[in-house]
Amino acid sequence: MQLTPWVQRLTLAASNTLACLTVQAQTAPLEGSIGLKWMNYQETQGPLERIRVQARSAFVTLPLPQNLAVDATQTVDVISGASPAYYTESRTFTPVHDVRRAHDLRLSWFNNLQKWTLGQTRSAENDYLSQGASLAFLQSTPDRNISIEVGLSQNQDTINPVNRLVTDKHKTTQDILLSTTLVISPRDIVQMSWTANTARGYLSDPYKFFDVRPDWRRSNSLALRWNHHFASTGSTLRLSTRLHQDSFAIRSIMLQGEYSQSLDNGWFITPLLRHYSQTQASFFSAPDPSQPSQPQIPAGTQLGISPLSFDQRLSAFGAITAGIKIEKRLASQTTLDLRFDQYEQRNHWGLLQSATPGLANFKARILQLGIRQKF
Repeated sequence: MQLTPWVQRLTLAASNTLACLTVQAQTAPLEGSIGLKWMNYQETQGPLERIRVQARSAFVTLPLPQNLAVDATQTVDVISGASPAYYTESRTFTPVHDVRRAHDLRLSWFNNLQKWTLGQTRSAENDYLSQGASLAFLQSTPDRNISIEVGLSQNQDTINPVNRLVTDKHKTTQDILLSTTLVISPRDIVQMSWTANTARGYLSDPYKFFDVRPDWRRSNSLALRWNHHFASTGSTLRLSTRLHQDSFAIRSIMLQGEYSQSLDNGWFITPLLRHYSQTQASFFSAPDPSQPSQPQIPAGTQLGISPLSFDQRLSAFGAITAGIKIEKRLASQTTLDLRFDQYEQRNHWGLLQSATPGLANFKARILQLGIRQKF
């Protein structure tokens, strides 16, 4: 099964997005690095355990001649458990046990104030195959205080669920990124980015009860990030927000803050707090609070034809993530890190729309351990 958006947001790929703002992105790396990361993810809903993911990831950065560099990541996820067939009920269609193997390969060419990056990705599971390509261009000003990046990507997915509800369904996803990074002082970096996404094809969830979604979805996201370094304490404050809206009528806002504090002997500690809120999709049918275990089918709905979903992820809700990362940098150019995140979703925590009643709270725990060696 394809990883849920919750897993995608909170696992390895998203773990350090906000920490990556750098004014040296257009400079070819002088050192290589290699690393490993382990991740354990567990969803719970009341007394029930839902999806569990155990992931192992290896990554390497290699400087090459002619101002080239290659970044490669190989990930293996073991996915088990089951998500509810509708709403937050204990019933499921098909418990899963699957192994996902994925790689991400990027080749970058650095030319003074420019950087070109060509990427290729592939992710394969028993019931889901995704293949993609990307191209990005970054241009900096002569003083390197301003950089602008443009990116394009496309993914082709093939879906063959194990319950055989559908066969050889396809989905195409295209993304456009426009981003600018500003060094506004020796201690402040600001980044603004806009992303447009278009998805066409089979967008329904074959493991959900009577789930039929439009075969086209367009979304726009606007993100703002600010990093401020406190020289007197050796700490860095990272603040970010992201606004999102799409053709499913979902609007969302994310607010996040991190505070990274350097300690003696190469130790760093970084607490994190994030709030996420969204409205419900136009075709989501909310449960009746007096009968929360019964799917509510609107009058006139043609089952299997009309857009309809009982997926809790399309309801109106709010969520809070609290996390902490501990990092140790050794004299041998080795870095060790440990990170823990606790995610909790409750309908009445939403800021944008009245809560969807009758849905159980949702929790997820994420533990990550990593090691990186420069050479």
